[in-house]
Amino acid sequence: MLIVAVVAIGLLTPSGRADGEEGLYRIQLTSGRWIEGEVKQLSNGSYEIKTRHGAIMTLPKYQIRKMEPLDGGVVESEEAEPNSTDEGDDFRRPIKDEEVDRLLSGITVGLDESLRGCTYEEMMEPLPASEKAAEQMLAFAGEKAELMEKDHFVFVYTTSRDKALDLASRLESVWRWNARFMQLMELPPRRPEHKLEVYYFATQAEFFALRREYGASAEIGVLGTYFPDKNRSAFFDLETFTPVEVLLERAENPDMPYDNRQYLHNAAMRWVEFNNREVVQHETGHHIHFNTGVFPADTSHNEISWDSVPRWLVEGTTMLFEVPPTSEGASLGAINHGRLKEFREMYVNPPLNAYQMEAFIVDNRIFLAGGGNTYCLGWALVNYCWKKNREGLRQYMRIISKREPGFAIDYTQREKEFEDAFGEINDKWVEDFYKYVAELKLAESVLPPDLGALLRGESPGRGGNVGGDRSGGGRRDGGGRGGRGRRGGRRG
Repeated sequence: MLIVAVVAIGLLTPSGRADGEEGLYRIQLTSGRWIEGEVKQLSNGSYEIKTRHGAIMTLPKYQIRKMEPLDGGVVESEEAEPNSTDEGDDFRRPIKDEEVDRLLSGITVGLDESLRGCTYEEMMEPLPASEKAAEQMLAFAGEKAELMEKDHFVFVYTTSRDKALDLASRLESVWRWNARFMQLMELPPRRPEHKLEVYYFATQAEFFALRREYGASAEIGVLGTYFPDKNRSAFFDLETFTPVEVLLERAENPDMPYDNRQYLHNAAMRWVEFNNREVVQHETGHHIHFNTGVFPADTSHNEISWDSVPRWLVEGTTMLFEVPPTSEGASLGAINHGRLKEFREMYVNPPLNAYQMEAFIVDNRIFLAGGGNTYCLGWALVNYCWKKNREGLRQYMRIISKREPGFAIDYTQREKEFEDAFGEINDKWVEDFYKYVAELKLAESVLPPDLGALLRGESPGRGGNVGGDRSGGGRRDGGGRGGRGRRGGRRG
């Protein structure tokens, strides 16, 4: 059962930025510069600003930090700054803002191209690599490390080249799907300065060594990580995941019948193949989202603003892209059957009520406290909004994508933003949500074996005990429900 604990957070919001506002305003740009003038909101949501010197500037909302109505409806004039001397050295003093405005009089200034981002076509063009970063990554990974470059990624790996090539190719597919997603959401894409940097280690030990190097814990269940502060992703070949090693060791036990050993080995490797791709696609989704403008990267590094981006939205969105290729499809547009199965196991009997749903949506702590058990709920919410109210999702994601470092938000505003886009979170809303999820067709056949069941010696669909150790060895349950629900393992 979800429990909400609401804590007041200081509200620091841009003032006077409601749609449709016109009149005389003092405006602060995100660059810090102040402008005074007559403001008119255009049909595309941008603001047209006519300064007192006649310059006309057209600016998108995301370039405006603050708007303050001018007292008395009068644009205040500023006193001219005295010259440093009377000896004709005026050229040495700083040029004032109003003088720049006067020079621009009668000129219409368009959107700032550097802030607007790039086109879809430009986003698909190959990125340059950072040689310095590649050298640093190779040095850490050791003598066996190799470098592979794709259009948008640098892939440093210690596995076999074939394994690395398979997953590196999936990264490019996720990139293409995200570019298309940004088009559909009308999010202005940003073109990263360099290729995104990814480690793919041959062993769990190498992966843990990197996590310790980056100040993260080496937890047995973590299968992959995106490090926002380092702007790198890291994974390892899940064939070396400790529970999988236990299963493969059991499959070599000569006391076990050959067909059971073969089944156990094949089932373990099916789990590895599926999850290698799923985990890489999930974490790379985060990597792409925080580097291309789907979500604002800098907010997560700021103590005040880290909570301004809903965690369920961040995780739920990347879960649209984590689906490996199966007969039911792949990535964006495909049903995430694993998350759907988890949702039905955890949130249907009993279902959430409106109060619990609202609490989950507005309070990030509930998502975090749930560990892996809240991921599937995040996916279900994003999938529902994507399929049933795409315009609302477009509106909501455009709000979230423009967050800036230092922007704090309280629970009332978070609730208002969501309900402005998707409607009031009441019993009817929750009923419609559950009806949609209930109508999705679950295809369990495309899912990997249950790692926990294999470790317990269960044989789904075969009968009998195929995983047990006849020599009396103890069982090791490395699956569990830690950040990856019931399928074993979790992400960082």
